[in-house]
Amino acid sequence: LLVSQLNNYTLSPITEERASEAAGVNSAAGSFGLSFGLAFGGAIMLILGVLVTGPEYRWGTWTARLVQGPSRTQVVLAKFGTGAVAAAVIATAALAASIAASAVIALTVQRPLIWPATWAVLASLGVAAFISIAWMSVGAALGVVFRGVGTALGVGLLWALGLENAVSG
Repeated sequence: LLVSQLNNYTLSPITEERASEAAGVNSAAGSFGLSFGLAFGGAIMLILGVLVTGPEYRWGTWTARLVQGPSRTQVVLAKFGTGAVAAAVIATAALAASIAASAVIALTVQRPLIWPATWAVLASLGVAAFISIAWMSVGAALGVVFRGVGTALGVGLLWALGLENAVSG
């Protein structure tokens, strides 16, 4: 997702038409990168969310954890907070890798490095983190609903990689 957006900026000069585009998403390469990144990045964040809550049921640690002290609300908020921080760190790492890949590609094809505005990169990071946290939350909810990892992963990945792509075309 981020690689295709940054490559659109680094590999071609900014024109009047491109100035109004939101990080190159309207171009063919940007649209492919956006759909590819959302499908597989979302699936990875969904797996993270399932792994935040699902194993607690199989291992039987919910009861022991809740009897020993913290309230149910504190435990759930701590799990969500930890998952959200992990998702945001992964989104930040993806942005850093995208910036590095864009620079390498631009230098390899001997094109000038033309970067988007700082606010556009930060906005892209914010949106990527928000989408990642949303997918992680869906995975965490599936882990609770199905009370385990296997079924939650099966249903979540079937939806994220199969049904959602079939519905959206």
